[in-house]
Amino acid sequence: GLKNLEKMSSLELNEKGTEYAKSGNLKLAENYFKKSIKKDYKYRFAYYNLALLYSQKNNCKLVSEIIREFLKHYPNDERMKNIIEKISLKCKIDTKKFNEEIKTIRRGF
Repeated sequence: GLKNLEKMSSLELNEKGTEYAKSGNLKLAENYFKKSIKKDYKYRFAYYNLALLYSQKNNCKLVSEIIREFLKHYPNDERMKNIIEKISLKCKIDTKKFNEEIKTIRRGF
């Protein structure tokens, strides 16, 4: 129930989301990944999963948004860079542009 959701950690919420994603319930998976991030924005795995989920759904706008949000916190994250590479063909993500943005974020505009 909902009460259990409140008690769940980011890790647990993310794992639940992963279970739903594997069983093909992308809507519920998305909800759990978002809840995981909301609970602890520093929990990286929910961002990875959400980015991949959005790319699976071909929602490139949301892919960009979630990656951008993530990179504000972790500009040098290797795993996200790999994910960006992986989905950049599908979503036409301009990795050069992202790298420029990351530099901007790091400088604080």
